[in-house]
Amino acid sequence: SLAGGARRGKDPIAPMSSAQSNGNFDDKLDAAWNLLADGDVQGARRAATRLEADDPESPDVLLLKAACAREAGEHDEALALLAQAAEADP
Repeated sequence: SLAGGARRGKDPIAPMSSAQSNGNFDDKLDAAWNLLADGDVQGARRAATRLEADDPESPDVLLLKAACAREAGEHDEALALLAQAAEADP
């Protein structure tokens, strides 16, 4: 699996409140990576969109979005997202 630790059955796209901990964000990020590892590119993309709403500058979310784009054959988009991730976390 691309990201360990997440259990199946969690809802990776449920909205998070601003009061929720970073641990919850990390759990949702792990769950999104697991969706991608299981071949659910669209599910991982939906999860990434929710995570991005909570932290638009997260390099981890940008990396997830890049991996989704790569899996979908969108190589130019994947490279652009990787560049954004690198800029966000030099």
